[in-house]
This record gives sequence, C-alpha cells and structure tokens, in this order.
Amino acid sequence: MKDYSKVKFSEEALSRRDSMRSNEKEFFRIAKKMNERFAFIPLLFGSIALNMQVEEEVWTGDIDIAVPHLYCPDRATLCYDLIIMMEALGYELVDYWEGEFQDIKNNIMVHIIGDNGFMEYAGIDITKCPILQTDGAIYKRFTLEHLFKSYDKSKLEYGEEYHHEKCEFARKAFMRTE
Repeated sequence: MKDYSKVKFSEEALSRRDSMRSNEKEFFRIAKKMNERFAFIPLLFGSIALNMQVEEEVWTGDIDIAVPHLYCPDRATLCYDLIIMMEALGYELVDYWEGEFQDIKNNIMVHIIGDNGFMEYAGIDITKCPILQTDGAIYKRFTLEHLFKSYDKSKLEYGEEYHHEKCEFARKAFMRTE
C-alpha cells in the first residue's frame, strides 16, 4: 500500500475535501432534525451517497434529500412545515419549484424532493435502501446499484456528459460488489 502521508495537496483539493465532509455532516444535522420534528426517515441520494461508498473522492456540490410523499407530494409542492424547519436551520428557500434551499453563510445547497418518483424514473425501489444511523441521524441511502441506475438514467435524459464521471464511479464500484 502506498504511503500518501508526505503528498502535498493543492489548496483547491483540500478545500474540496473539506467541503465534501461538511456536506456530509450537514446532511446528518438535517436528517436528525427531520427525525425529531416529523418522525420520518429521509433518503440520501446523489453525490454524498456515492462518496460514502467509494474509495475515490467524488465532488459533492449539493445535498440531495428525498422525503416521504406527504411532505413533498409533487415537484411543485413543499410542505410548509418543512420550509419552516429548513429556515430554522439557517437555510433560505431559493427555488420553491425545485425544492432548493441555500445556506449562504456556509455556501451549502440542499435539494429536497418527494420520494415517490424513483421507481417510475429509474426503476429504483426505495424500500430496498438500507436504513443507517450516523451521528444520531437515522436515514436511508441509495445503494451503489441505485446510484448507477439513477446516474445512467440522467445520462440518457440529459446527455452523455451529464453525471458521466459519477455514473462511472458508481458503475465500477457496483461491479466490484457483484
């Protein structure tokens, strides 16, 4: 095994790594608050879910969370109580129709959607997502297979360059587990 202890990383690489870790911690903080306030288990999908399962670091630009259908019945409807909870955590709703919140002080974006469209969109059965607990937060997380299906569907829908790197990370990692 190589010794990386003496490798010097660029300031940009270190900043990206710190940002990825802070996004993970922030997800746990939000998930824990959702557990306490609404008594539901949020679903982590997207880059952070991928980053937690692969050895390579994958850029995590935002936090992607799916909540039960009751709290986000469609893309254009967010539960008022969910908005109030996010505002209490320091977030501002920046796009109601896309469920996007931003913490301007810490430069963190959170995207919240309902959990009811994954089967139709990419054939993902979210009842098969593992339930995990970290830092007091209980959450579900996409498996590598779910991530691969989701990124692959995004590539088909939005073009080859969309999520290409993330799709390849998920595909390779998923193939290693079979």
